[in-house]
Amino acid sequence: MADLIKRLASHMVSWKRAGSEAAAQEPAIHRFLREIGLPGQITEPRSRYLHLPELYVKPEEYEKIRTILIEHHAVVIAGDPHMGKTYTALHLLWEVFQNGWNVVHMRRDALAAALQQCEHIMNEFATQHLKPKCFLHLDDPFGEIEYQPLGPLQKDLSRLVREVRDRGDCGLIITSRIGIFNWSMGRLEGPMLLGKMRVEDDIRVHTSYSEDTRREVLKRYLKLYEPPWAADKALRGRVLAQVPRILDAPHNLELFARRAEGISEEGELLDFARSCREMVPALAEWMGRMSAEDQLVLVLTETFGYRDLAELRVFHREVLARAYAEGLVEHMAGTAWDSALGRLRDIVTVAQERYALSFVHPSYSEALRRALRAGPRLAAVWLLAMTAASTAPDPDWRADAGKSLALSYENLDGEGRKLLASLAADETEGVRRTVASPLAINYENLDEEGRNLLASLAADEAEWVRGDVASSLAYKCLKLDGEGRKLLACLVADEAEGVRRRVASLLADNSENLDGAGRKLLASLSADEAERVRGEVASLLAYNYQNLDGEGRKLVASLAADEAETVRGQVASWLARNWENLDRAGRKLLASLAVDEADGVRRWVVASLARTYGNLDGEGWKLLEQVRSSLKDH
Repeated sequence: MADLIKRLASHMVSWKRAGSEAAAQEPAIHRFLREIGLPGQITEPRSRYLHLPELYVKPEEYEKIRTILIEHHAVVIAGDPHMGKTYTALHLLWEVFQNGWNVVHMRRDALAAALQQCEHIMNEFATQHLKPKCFLHLDDPFGEIEYQPLGPLQKDLSRLVREVRDRGDCGLIITSRIGIFNWSMGRLEGPMLLGKMRVEDDIRVHTSYSEDTRREVLKRYLKLYEPPWAADKALRGRVLAQVPRILDAPHNLELFARRAEGISEEGELLDFARSCREMVPALAEWMGRMSAEDQLVLVLTETFGYRDLAELRVFHREVLARAYAEGLVEHMAGTAWDSALGRLRDIVTVAQERYALSFVHPSYSEALRRALRAGPRLAAVWLLAMTAASTAPDPDWRADAGKSLALSYENLDGEGRKLLASLAADETEGVRRTVASPLAINYENLDEEGRNLLASLAADEAEWVRGDVASSLAYKCLKLDGEGRKLLACLVADEAEGVRRRVASLLADNSENLDGAGRKLLASLSADEAERVRGEVASLLAYNYQNLDGEGRKLVASLAADEAETVRGQVASWLARNWENLDRAGRKLLASLAVDEADGVRRWVVASLARTYGNLDGEGWKLLEQVRSSLKDH
């Protein structure tokens, strides 16, 4: 640990990297971009990532962030949107990279794929991605725009942080929007540990960048983008004096510098700066004015971005041909694909590891969704792409189209709804699943036709389709009306145990927010005939014990007395893991399980208390020794 502190704090030690002589001659920033999975940025002269060393301006919290990273080997950077959290994390990676460390940068979708590859086993994930002398950055792991939990990360993130801290030969940086992070904290095992890794003052508007600092940010972006008007030194000086008073966040300043190229009058420049205050509406308005060729690239990036570039090129040409036939484009050009990518190079990253196309920031996804609601031509281009994908022989294309259509249900016309209905009845179960979940998530925006479509999926012959509807409705439980709750109640009584388990998991995980009707459903699942359904309720309620009210704790107590040893074991395990947060009633309940008649339950108590030994007080150690002794006697 001391060795790591020395390297990070002093930057005195220079490690030599293995590699060929040619690699050694390549600029360090090029090697860095390859290592973090952004090789496409190397050839983009205006890339923010290529110019990271000279563009980056530190927020007020930078030294605090760095100090936490040095002391704990892990740090959580939370803050408002557009404040440069990811850019700050990348700059930290750049610092350690220059000192010989390996670096890994993972956005949420790449993290989900990596966890799936490791069969959702966090230990296996750590073995593959947290090697010695390696720093890992998890970018928006809890969701980019809204909270989107990843099961294994939710349960085992604290274990990963502990491993990083205890090993001392690796590092972890997590970036997240503050609202999403705060929501996730109540659903993570060991939130107190993560709290210690968090910067006391989040990166916030009005506090993280002073006016002078914002002026420096703008100055550097003007140097990179070189808008024609900036050649007038007097005008440039007046803009630098006024715009940092208008715009509070680095991303808004970057948007202004990049998009103000065609403006020359001072008044117009200041008006444009004011329009950049709200970044997502400004981006949406810009997207609505793009050519159909460029808009189609945005649609492909958002919906089909993970596909092979060669496939996307062919698909782009096919959809453009349809657009030409309908008069949306005036002529067909063989270079339309390459030209569009060139124009969008500042916001679309090409060939980034698993994803052929991806947006450089989640705000562009938000803006595209907004633009689809307001831009008739963009909506028409989007529908043409969905129509082409819906008839593709490859079910993955149809699945992607189904998901996109379901999420945008309220914006669909008759043709779009027809398309969605055909995909909801697709012969491939996977396609129907991708319609089911987002349609249920979008429940409050469904009309009668949409609800009937969802009801047909809730009665689908495939258990996984019904399960997707069930879990998504349970997730939205508080926003359901009477009809929606009736549908959820039917799924709570589904003949398939797997469907009931999925409802149980979501309701129990959100138990502290349930109303009377939701609690009734949860109580019925805690008495389900299937042991595994009761076990699901038991583990999640016990895990969240400190947030439960009296009614919830009564439910845990009843499950602690369940006839099935495995159900009692689940309660014992999760209460023990949560020892540091248990009050007197919780500790008393765990003590009763520590003398359970079944050896298996007592073993769960021992194993789980031992896992949290660093957080045990005298009472916890006493209980651990007591149970260990009872097991020795047997």
